[in-house]
Amino acid sequence: MIEGDLVTVPGPRWLGDVLVGDPTFDEAEPAMHKSPDGTLFIAVEQYGPTYDGWVRVYRSTDGGASWVWLVSYRTGTASRNPSITYAERGSGEKWVYLAYEATISDSTKRIVVIRFNPDNTSTWDPATAATGITGTPDIYPRVCTDNLEWSEGYYVYVTYAVNAVDYYAVMFTRSVDYGLTYSVPQEITGGSESSTFAARPDIAYGTAGLFVAFEKPGWSGSAWRTQVWVTRSTNYGGSWNVPVQLTTAEDGAWHPSVAAAIGVPTVMVAFTQSFASQTDIFCAYSTNGGQSYSAGSALPRTFDNEKSVALTVSDSGGRYHAAYWRAYDIEYTSTDAASPGPWAPVALVNEANWASSTYSRPAICVNPVKPPAQEACVAWTDYRGSFYDVYFDADFRDGACCFPDESCVVMNETECINTGGTWQGSGVACDPELCLIDPCDTDVIAPTATLNLGDFVCVPFADATPIVGTATDPEGNLQSWLIEERGMGAAPWVAVAVGYSPMVNEVLMNWIPAAPGYRMLRLTVFDTCGHASTDVRLMYADQGPQAILNAPSNGATIGGSAFCIDGLVSHGVCPLDWRLEYRPAGGMWTHLAHGTGGVYNLPLTYWNTTSVADGLYEIRVTASSIGGSNSQTVTVKVDNSTPIATITSPMTCTFVSGVVPIVGTASDANLLSWQLFYSGGAAHNWVLINSGGASVTDGLLANWNTAGLSSCAYALRLVVTDKSVIDCNGALHNQREYVTLVSVGDACDVNGDGFADSLDVQPFVDCLLTGP
Repeated sequence: MIEGDLVTVPGPRWLGDVLVGDPTFDEAEPAMHKSPDGTLFIAVEQYGPTYDGWVRVYRSTDGGASWVWLVSYRTGTASRNPSITYAERGSGEKWVYLAYEATISDSTKRIVVIRFNPDNTSTWDPATAATGITGTPDIYPRVCTDNLEWSEGYYVYVTYAVNAVDYYAVMFTRSVDYGLTYSVPQEITGGSESSTFAARPDIAYGTAGLFVAFEKPGWSGSAWRTQVWVTRSTNYGGSWNVPVQLTTAEDGAWHPSVAAAIGVPTVMVAFTQSFASQTDIFCAYSTNGGQSYSAGSALPRTFDNEKSVALTVSDSGGRYHAAYWRAYDIEYTSTDAASPGPWAPVALVNEANWASSTYSRPAICVNPVKPPAQEACVAWTDYRGSFYDVYFDADFRDGACCFPDESCVVMNETECINTGGTWQGSGVACDPELCLIDPCDTDVIAPTATLNLGDFVCVPFADATPIVGTATDPEGNLQSWLIEERGMGAAPWVAVAVGYSPMVNEVLMNWIPAAPGYRMLRLTVFDTCGHASTDVRLMYADQGPQAILNAPSNGATIGGSAFCIDGLVSHGVCPLDWRLEYRPAGGMWTHLAHGTGGVYNLPLTYWNTTSVADGLYEIRVTASSIGGSNSQTVTVKVDNSTPIATITSPMTCTFVSGVVPIVGTASDANLLSWQLFYSGGAAHNWVLINSGGASVTDGLLANWNTAGLSSCAYALRLVVTDKSVIDCNGALHNQREYVTLVSVGDACDVNGDGFADSLDVQPFVDCLLTGP
């Protein structure tokens, strides 16, 4: 146990760190596995003038409390990046399989897999899984077996990535003779892979089959980025399915880890992904044997960078376990293997904040003799001393202790006893220095999660809204709080804010919704004892109401004392107000009307246009809500002036005959039409002589052919109409008429028989003598 362990910190944490190897030279990149009896193996790579390029294996038979060196190997000039697994047969044959990258004297590289008997290390067999590799600076082989399902006839599986000129190809090979020989490597990438960094594929076998997770470019929705993919073999590596793209991250995702459960058809893939200008750990999982995948929740994350996740799973059912690097710490969490759901609150693994960022990936495995809640084991590279060293920690190890009148920490389900000041515990000696008081023993109240919002709230879509609330734990065991949003229906929750300090009626975040329309906002508060509380609100991300002018239309000519301005101001969700204004073109706006609430295709007001001078005007309707304002403007002509209508020839009361030129004026600035009529003689209504749509000023309106008309008095009527719509009545316009009277025939035709002759003399004389 390391000096200074068990320092009191917020949140759950594991017991003290255990130094695995020799602190006098550099050891890094741990890989770890276990045997069914709980024996643990850790492989590390070594650096330094004496042991550079060696892979060393350590063993623990007491659950990780102590470690001893077991064996070391080096192939060629240097061996790096170890991976380790264990298998045994019903006959009692036991093998540890150790895979690593080896650099040969000619600078080529190969993948070496050594099997050795852990009970007799002099029994070992080296095998070359791949050879003649060039152009690849770092190769990270991963090895596994299907021994948990096949105690006899198990296979050994290896995956790795090599730089194939311009991309990293993921390769696969297997051994069907217990590690003596390996098949010709085959590429399983399904296309080119990222060439920007050394890819690190991972491999796992479970009830659902054999799985390899890896990086290669994928479409994010807007660009090609490095994404995480997974492929499956259902015939023990004989052939591979088409890879499935698991991520569409805008800034990419990388360094996956995969675990496949035994006894249930689930598969878990975790990986590093950019999120809000930092890196976090996300996951995807399948519950149908890898046929389809669901995006899981992010592993508990912070504003710090998190990276380099490692996964493992219980030997049967149980739980998925994950460890990852965060800000020079190693953190741990887990989730159910049969039905992966939310990840458990994180626990801090290491005691000193010196986890290496250069060799950041931890190693994780399970101790099968422990229950699922206590089986996880983690190793990592640390530089708290003068060299890089590998440390180990487990959630629970044998031994327990307690103080008087305090809760006991029970690590193997056997409570220790304090009798007369004597510490008695099971397993190792019960040392008071190792006593850890668990605050969760008395934590029975759930955290407080409150959003200070109504049941339904409208917020602007484009602007930030302060979200005020309370996120705290009444018993002082707050771990973190998380705000998420989503759309309606089955849309997934997306994290938008996270915090670790208690907040009481304070601004938790300034929220800009991800999309307009209905949104759900959820606050979840976690304590360190596994309790959580949530508060959910229905929100509406508002882009502003509709504002539409139906009438008058743009360019219309209008007039009258009560012209109706018709429109639509509507939201349907959020409160609104509206206003209606007019102005002469380029002038100041003048208020016409205002209101609150919607108006649906009805008059907004009636405008007395006679109160303004004729001319061009703009009419504007503006509707406003919390999401902003929208408006529509139309330009109209106000025209309340009547047209000009005159007939200057023929003069009133004159006699006309034959073809009569009718001269006059029919004009208006906004002329619609003019019409010239006559009535008299045999006609008892108005008969159209001529019409037009263009103004005539002191000009010819028509040539009136009077031939055939009886000699009689006639009325000529000129009607001039403009375009102005009066008071919203399309049939009403400004209009003017001019009427003049003429006589058709000869003035000497006194008796009106149509002829001027001697028969007209006597009637004329009689008229003179007798008078009218």
